[in-house]
Formats: sequence, structure tokens, C-alpha cells
Amino acid sequence: MTLASASLPLRAQTNPSSNWYDCTTREQFTSQKADWCNQIRQMMNASYIFAPGGRATLRNGEFVDRTNQRYVGLDNRPGRVATGDLDGDGISDIVTLLTTNTGGSSGVYTHLVVGLQRGERVIPTVPITLGDRVQVQSVRIQDRKILVDVIVHGENDPRCCPTVRVQQVYRLGLMSVDE
Repeated sequence: MTLASASLPLRAQTNPSSNWYDCTTREQFTSQKADWCNQIRQMMNASYIFAPGGRATLRNGEFVDRTNQRYVGLDNRPGRVATGDLDGDGISDIVTLLTTNTGGSSGVYTHLVVGLQRGERVIPTVPITLGDRVQVQSVRIQDRKILVDVIVHGENDPRCCPTVRVQQVYRLGLMSVDE
């Protein structure tokens, strides 16, 4: 599976429309919260393949390799996780963000990753890099599209301080031999 994208100017900052849940609370879980918490737990303990050739298996949302100065973390904050049907099967899928850092001054990269619900399992796609030190404002699913409101670097922006607000739109697609 791949994601196809387009960037549009962001007219107004939006609120994420999907629910976010704190899975550490002790109250009785609704079925919706239980499903959401199961999906995010699986994403927090999944293996991810990064192009070209990198791999990280998260444990409780993090991967740390001190020897090679690599860090990967799953962003489980409100506005950074969205659920909804992306592939038209009528079952809710999940979208979230991963952050990677390879040490030194090489930057902090943000990646978009989809988890497709397949029976009891959530299968993560290959993460799509959104950029170095971009500022994601919200992630949501609408009409089988992933909408990412993000501040990216303009032509003259320093790496620390992006200023251009855009909405990136992603659709789930199938890989073909011709791509």
C-alpha cells in the first residue's frame, strides 16, 4: 500500500474530528474506546520500515538505539491520531505520526503512518516522510482521505522555524509494478 499526496494552502486551522482516548484510565471502556486503544497499542508495538532500508520495532511507542544514535517515537497526543475507514471495507483504520532522529544535527523528521485493520490485527504501512522539523497541527480522516494540517518550510525559512501553513491530502492506494 502507498499513499498519494497533494499540498493545498491552509485557509484556517482546523480541529481534528476523530476522538482521542486516554487508554490508561480505569473507567469502563466503551466499545469504541476499546477498539481505539487496541489499535494504538498495536501501532505502539509494531515494526516500521523506513526508506531506504531502515527498520525499527517500537516497544511502548519508542525505539532507541544508543549505539547508532537512532530514535523513533510514536506521537500519541490529541490531534496526532485519527481513525476512520480509509480502504472502503467499512472498518475503522488508524493514522498517526512517527518522529525520527538519527543523532547529531541531522534533524527531527516527522512521518505519517497508516494502520490498516485486518481482523484482530493492525497492519502498518510504510511511513511517509512529511519533513524535517515540520509542525503538524492536526491529522484527521474525512471521506477516506487523510488531511494533515502542517506548517512547512518556506523558501527562505531557517530549518528551525517553518512558516508556511498547508493542508496535505493523502489517499490510500495500491502499489503497482509500473510505479
